[in-house]
Amino acid sequence: MPRRRRKASIQCPNCGTAMLEGDHYCRHCGQENHDLRVPFRHFAYEFVESLTHFDTRLWSTLKLIFTKPGQLTKDYVEGKRARYVRPAQFYVFVSIIFFAMVSWNLDHALGEAEAALPDRAGDGPYAGLDGLVPDSLLAPLRVKPIDLERIVLPIRAPGYRRVAARLRTASPDVLDSLVDRVHGDTVAGVREPLRAALAALPDTDRPDIPYTAVVSGRTFTFRDEHEEQALRRRLPYLSDGEVDSLLSVTGGRPNWLLRRIFRAQIGTDTPIGKRQLIHTAVKAISFSMFLLMPLTAVLLLWIFFSRRYYWEHLIFAIHIHTIYFLFFILFMLADILWPGGLMDGMLLVLFLACAVYLVRSLRRVYGRSWASTIARLLLMAVPYFLALFLLTLGGLVLGFFSL
Repeated sequence: MPRRRRKASIQCPNCGTAMLEGDHYCRHCGQENHDLRVPFRHFAYEFVESLTHFDTRLWSTLKLIFTKPGQLTKDYVEGKRARYVRPAQFYVFVSIIFFAMVSWNLDHALGEAEAALPDRAGDGPYAGLDGLVPDSLLAPLRVKPIDLERIVLPIRAPGYRRVAARLRTASPDVLDSLVDRVHGDTVAGVREPLRAALAALPDTDRPDIPYTAVVSGRTFTFRDEHEEQALRRRLPYLSDGEVDSLLSVTGGRPNWLLRRIFRAQIGTDTPIGKRQLIHTAVKAISFSMFLLMPLTAVLLLWIFFSRRYYWEHLIFAIHIHTIYFLFFILFMLADILWPGGLMDGMLLVLFLACAVYLVRSLRRVYGRSWASTIARLLLMAVPYFLALFLLTLGGLVLGFFSL
């Protein structure tokens, strides 16, 4: 809390030494002259100020950021620092808000996706045509080069009834396209046997037959839903030997990597697991961005090679990443306040604004011409985005395997 807001004591509560007017600290024991018997709003203000030490410096910093790109770094390296927030503190404060909002947005998007797709779309359960109709009707098709296993139908209501109804009354063009999809070309003499087989599809909501489903990225065949649910319940508690058996059954050669991938897939097979993956990935990416700043300073040192110390380039790297986080925070806030398609177009505008801001900042800090600044920036962009990709990918992989 600024000292003008603090209530001073006339005697040090710690050692009893008399305090003179204007004494901010005790001359005997060094304790701060600050009476804590104040209203709650003073505690709240002091708590925020003690975490950030921003006070009026925050507004001075923000004003300079939005009015003069690059001037914040220029002033800081020239020693004009008292009126601005320290770079490391500013980065920590802004990045915490940024990654918290990213996590919230991803959680919100995942919740909307789960509400829109209540079933496990694409994961089954499904069954092939050879399991749904009598063998006698499939015999004419088996003598043709038709892969019947690729003609599959969802067997869980209401998907099965809708698909089966369409196939029973399929037009000749639909039958030809179906054959073309599973064979690569139309086959003479197949249309009528296929029509007869499709006409015999069971008229029910849920055929009671063995079916196939994808569980944690692996395809399994189940006799009934009880067997599927039993496997899903047991997955998190399988021993390494049981996991190896499942990998062998589904065509994999058991090893440490496949076993670890399988267990990670199990962890993300539920809404809670997916959210945990999101939070782990965001945490890993935040650490990757932290590592990217000193690397950015190295690139600035090599490519702009002005007569500056490394720490000056590092200050610029910290500032520009913090400012970009700040811009995206404002964008996410605007998206929350004004949701809709308009913000999709604004995202492109934001990226262009960030590029323009970076060019102007580099020119002001390093004092080079527009052409030289842009050329050096383009040269710097290649290793920067390569490092960003590798660090982000590494963070995602580590986050995936840490589940």
